[in-house]
Amino acid sequence: MLNRLLVALDGSPESEAIIPHVARLLSNTMCQVTLAMVIKEPKPEGRTRLVAGGVQISTGQLENMPFQEQEVVYEGETEDQAIERVMRVRGEYLQKHADRLRGLSIAAERKVLMGDDVAQTLADHAKEGSYDAIAMATHGREGLTRLLTGSVAGKVCEKAGLPVIMVRATK
Repeated sequence: MLNRLLVALDGSPESEAIIPHVARLLSNTMCQVTLAMVIKEPKPEGRTRLVAGGVQISTGQLENMPFQEQEVVYEGETEDQAIERVMRVRGEYLQKHADRLRGLSIAAERKVLMGDDVAQTLADHAKEGSYDAIAMATHGREGLTRLLTGSVAGKVCEKAGLPVIMVRATK
């Protein structure tokens, strides 16, 4: 029986594929869910730039871009302000999904984690938080792409030392 479940999201529609499975798995249970996202420490710069996939874009285009393709830099921002901004934006994203689960009577909270190694950060947090398992969607990359980029889900399995529930996202 699960008492605490860590659900990993990265801001992509593929990662969100785990949410309906978590909802079905945990309906009518007392399991506490923590929705988590790992971010790298943001770097402030001295001018405003909106970048997606290496290309400068307008503010209107940013709304439709997945988080992992966004880099937003505000003029005159300090490191602390950059961290606060990114934590707030990612926290709002997680809050939307936590509210969705709460609407289904599933206890859910959110946690934005900071670390350079996503898999290690998730595994460490899962151990420190005494979670029973981690749930996440895989992006379904194959062949050369997977060989070159690796699989975060696979690395979490290796490092976590506890059960990992994986669902392959459909495209």
